Amino acid sequence: MSLGVASALLARKVALRTGKWTSEPIEINPGLPQGSPLSSVLFNIYTAGVAETDRQSGKTLKFADDIMVYEKGTDRIQTAQQLQTRLDEIAIWCEENNAIINPDKAQVLWCSLNNNIVHTPTPPITFKYEVIERETTLKYLGITFDRTLSFNQHIENVSRKVKKGIGAIKTMASAHIQQNVLFVMFQLLILSVLDYGLGCLTLSEANLLKLERLQNEAMRAVLGCTRDTHIICMRFLLDLSSVRIRHKLAQAKTYLRVMENPHHPLYPSLLTQKGTRIKRGKSWMAEAEDSIKLVCPIEDIIDGREWIKTGPEQTALTKVIITMGRDRRECAAAVTEQDIRQLIHDNSKRHDPIIYTDGSVKRGIQSGWGFVCYSENRVIHEESGAAATTTSSMKMEIEAITKALEWIKLTRPTTTHAVFLTDSQSALKKIECGFMRMKWMTAIRPTAISSITWIFCPGHAGVKGNERADKLAGNATGFHFLYKYL
Repeated sequence: MSLGVASALLARKVALRTGKWTSEPIEINPGLPQGSPLSSVLFNIYTAGVAETDRQSGKTLKFADDIMVYEKGTDRIQTAQQLQTRLDEIAIWCEENNAIINPDKAQVLWCSLNNNIVHTPTPPITFKYEVIERETTLKYLGITFDRTLSFNQHIENVSRKVKKGIGAIKTMASAHIQQNVLFVMFQLLILSVLDYGLGCLTLSEANLLKLERLQNEAMRAVLGCTRDTHIICMRFLLDLSSVRIRHKLAQAKTYLRVMENPHHPLYPSLLTQKGTRIKRGKSWMAEAEDSIKLVCPIEDIIDGREWIKTGPEQTALTKVIITMGRDRRECAAAVTEQDIRQLIHDNSKRHDPIIYTDGSVKRGIQSGWGFVCYSENRVIHEESGAAATTTSSMKMEIEAITKALEWIKLTRPTTTHAVFLTDSQSALKKIECGFMRMKWMTAIRPTAISSITWIFCPGHAGVKGNERADKLAGNATGFHFLYKYL
């Protein structure tokens, strides 16, 4: 890797081209070309020492070349000292690594409901002996923060931008520009501004109403409607939700993204009791939890990634055999059945569980899963379940495999090898690439299973085990909750 980076930096050749003429190439070495994907990678490596997250009272967050240091506490003198200590550490890092930070672009914001802190001079914060100006608002990554975290100033800034966009749309509409072009402008100039950062904001009723009115005005400009046109009709024509609903959805999505990444700075907050934000009212995470609870309990959402990459020591768990295709549906059922039995015989021992799985989806009605387990040529267990929602056949197939492994964990923990037969090539391809579902690994760990053989069994080809699993999935009753993954 070092040689590759060095060659990109020190041995790069460029040429000038105009029309059909191309100059002689020359070698330059001023650094990476502008826009190179390697630039951000190298910069993150270079500045990795700036951000550290092991402090109890605060964190240092870095996005590209934007750095934010925050501290929290009840004693403002102590809080200021902690912040100053961290800034001094960053100044030392800059000297050691030949980096320069411009203090003139830095700002300090004290967040508190205590008016005494607001109106009383606070301890000065310096960087390399230059005092950093204290402000009443602070803009970071496009979001304007105020001392009470009400985001009133941010909404004012958004309103100004949106009004300019509405003006541009009205100007284009008066010039009889096609409506599909106006809608594209609506997406670029209005929706992108309204929705930016919406998931991490806690907004008052007044601010939500202000954004809603701006969106309504923009919709009228696009559709050419008068003020007596019902808002619901305009939303229907543009396939658009209200700002309030999009706000709730954005909060829930942001919350789930935090759950997905254990390294996220807010991940530890998931397990804590959600209080209120500094402004009176719930924090955005508490509001997101309230929205999610309308769909399912928070405890039923499994954090982390659904699929994990297995290590070299776990390759025996991902042995995949695909020797047949879907064209077997055209063959005699007895022939396919015999070929499947031969594959099972060649890849299993006498007491190994042989499990057929299948998923079924009835659009707009339900989705079902089912599995049947054989041992020594006889059925020893079968199970099925359904969810009152429409999902994909692959998801239900995966659910069937999950339930089968959980059944093995509970009833046959001494099993060392299992054979799964499924008609989902998508699932098998994922397994073949070394990925296993997290819940599968959770079910396998307490057992003696050291290897699993996965066999592709063409669906609707007359294989008895597959046909039985398909029937179980199609006729499944007793609705089970589908685990939500990120």
